[in-house]
Parts: sequence; C-alpha cells; structure tokens
Amino acid sequence: MTRRDSLIGALVLVTATFLLTDWVHYRLGTPPIFQVLFGPGIDADGVATKNGDVDSVTETEFQTYLHVLEAMQSDRTLSIEDAVEAEHLPLAKFRALEQRVQRNEVLIDRARHVLRERAETLWNERGAPRDHG
Repeated sequence: MTRRDSLIGALVLVTATFLLTDWVHYRLGTPPIFQVLFGPGIDADGVATKNGDVDSVTETEFQTYLHVLEAMQSDRTLSIEDAVEAEHLPLAKFRALEQRVQRNEVLIDRARHVLRERAETLWNERGAPRDHG
C-alpha cells in the first residue's frame, strides 16, 4: 500500500465521519459542528440565534403556531392572514416559524396530537349531524 493510498483512505474516513456526525446533529436538532466551531448563526433580522441553533423554536413561538392553527380549525372560513393577524404576527414571520416547526419531528407530532384532540373536542361540542328530513 502506497503512501498516497493511505492518505486517500484517511481523507475518506475523516470526510465520512464529519458528514455522519453533522447528519446526526441535524436529526437531533443540535447545532452542527460549524456552528459550534464558528459561533452562532445570524437570522434574517441580523440577530444571532440562540444557542447557535437556527431551527430552534421556543415554547412561546410554538404556542403562537398552535393558536393560529386552532383558530383556523375552529373557524373553517378564517383565512391564514386573518388568523395570523389575530396573533399580531406578520405572515412572513409566521411562515418562517412554520418552516422551523416543520423541520422538527417532535414538534410536528406534538402539534398533530394537540390538533387531533381539539378536533375531537369540536366534534363532541357540535354533536352528530342532525336529520332534517
């Protein structure tokens, strides 16, 4: 085995290890290695993100997200613009929040669970359809 083959093997090993660990960090929702090494990222407003995690969602943000979805769930005629306006949030910021939530499997499952329970409650409150015949 030549020295060049050893060097290529080492480079492949380092690259594969780096890509695997970065993928694991992404799936766990922890900051990737570049954010750990070079500091926190900068969001669209020019503010450094908390803990270097661009996709983090605070509990308050998640509750705002749920309030918008619950409002639209309970009033089917409500537009997204009206629901977001009720939360005093610009539509563009809500869409950015929505994308961050959608990148987190745990939050998606949590939102589905809450919305499913809310749908069952709404169904029970309204009762079964009545026969008007």
